[in-house]
Amino acid sequence: MPNHLPRHCGLDPQSRGAVISCSYYQSPYRHSRRRRTVHHNKIMKNNTILRCKRTPWHSVKDSSFKKHSQSMHIRTYPCESPHETRHCYRHSNEAQNPYMPIPQYQKSFIINPSSDNTISTQRHNTKIMKQSKLFISAIALLATFAIFACTNDSSSDTASQQDLTNAQATATAAMNQLNAAMAERDAAMDRAEQSEQMAANMQAETAMTTGGERLANAIQRDNIVCATANDTPGFHALDASGENIGFDVDLCRAVAAAVFGDPDKVEYRYITLNERGPTLQSGEVDLMNLTTTWTSTRDANWGNFAPIMFYDGQGFMAQKSLNIQSALELDGAAVCVTTGTTTELNLADYFRQNNLNYTPTIFDQTDVAFDAYKAGQCDAFTTDRSGLASLLSELTNPEDHVILPEIISEEPLTPVVPHGDDQWFDIVKAVMAGLIYAEAYGINSGNVDQIAQSDDVKAKRLLGVEGGFGQDTLGLEDTFMQDVIKTVGNYSEIYERNLGEQGIGLPRQGRNDLWLNGGQIYAAPLR
Repeated sequence: MPNHLPRHCGLDPQSRGAVISCSYYQSPYRHSRRRRTVHHNKIMKNNTILRCKRTPWHSVKDSSFKKHSQSMHIRTYPCESPHETRHCYRHSNEAQNPYMPIPQYQKSFIINPSSDNTISTQRHNTKIMKQSKLFISAIALLATFAIFACTNDSSSDTASQQDLTNAQATATAAMNQLNAAMAERDAAMDRAEQSEQMAANMQAETAMTTGGERLANAIQRDNIVCATANDTPGFHALDASGENIGFDVDLCRAVAAAVFGDPDKVEYRYITLNERGPTLQSGEVDLMNLTTTWTSTRDANWGNFAPIMFYDGQGFMAQKSLNIQSALELDGAAVCVTTGTTTELNLADYFRQNNLNYTPTIFDQTDVAFDAYKAGQCDAFTTDRSGLASLLSELTNPEDHVILPEIISEEPLTPVVPHGDDQWFDIVKAVMAGLIYAEAYGINSGNVDQIAQSDDVKAKRLLGVEGGFGQDTLGLEDTFMQDVIKTVGNYSEIYERNLGEQGIGLPRQGRNDLWLNGGQIYAAPLR
């Protein structure tokens, strides 16, 4: 195999041996190496290939290739014939483009489990192995006959004893080689069976996570899996006892309370901001709440976004010693920023729009980027203004820093669920809307039972006492919002506990107030 090509390569059945994609799979979990894929090669008219280029999953631009690679494995395509199997690469730099042979065992078996080509290829491989077994058995019989013949001839002919010994040694060596070949054949058949089983398991897992069964899986697992982090006080952090707390965390707990009646039945999966897209696309989590901005591209590629639960905008923090009063004075500054975020993109847009120069200092995690800013590696630090307020509250010398007045973007934050399960998406939307309407109707964690016995028709419908709003279709108890409000609170209680006076001290006035008070926190009616 050419050295510049990756290990697993697939073939386009329509292109007669031209390589169309090269890939390898690794677990995308937080504490393992992330899954990466190799951008597929461009097909040339002469069936040559371009050099493979390894790129992160989220950077793959070809939508058709991504569409066929959404599940937990990478799908490639099998060869159509043994000829293509033996000679499946052409090297564009070779004179006259000669074929370059490749052993059969190097061909990838991690292929589309729903494809007929998968079954035919595996059957073809099995057929070849069976034919090889018969051929090897025949040779073994001939070798045995040769030994027997040599033994008989030695008793009647005048051949020397040394010749007989040499013949027997040669036959024994041939038998050993045949045994080794048969052992290798058996191992190859075992690998083929394992690959077939792996493909079946992957197909079952994909159907399980995208076929409308996410609620049933969560119930069977007895928890929901929520992707978040622990590096931003107010939104997602750890308290003194090591418990997960924060605005984002409480929204995950609210979903668990709706499903199980217990907000603590959550498995938290810590990921970086740069891992958000791949994590959702893999389907490994039920819900992600990680200060994620709702954008059209993310909506199309990542997952389904629930109603907006917090309105934010990007800002800047700078050292007060620089005597900077505006972001327009940051010309030539070094700015710390987290990669893989809209923050990074907005930063570039703002400086280009205002004809300013800057040096981006990029980090994978927000807390690491902020630590670099505190250490003096950057002149300024940028993220959402709520995040700036959160991080400023953690400083021992907050008076030495200033949050500049400019807001350079729109950042609506909301929970996200993976594509492919409308029922689960509806559940998350209903829970978020219930938190908002609980505040609007005056229902809080301390008066649920009292309101349930009142004459307030809307409140009683929300609590599942009178009427309904689709609980049976959602697959939840009629009174699931009672469990949510009693154990987690309404929207106002969650906000104040984490972001307001009891949390990081971020005022709520403006867009993050209810629509009843002139704000923009609003949801579809529950009825």
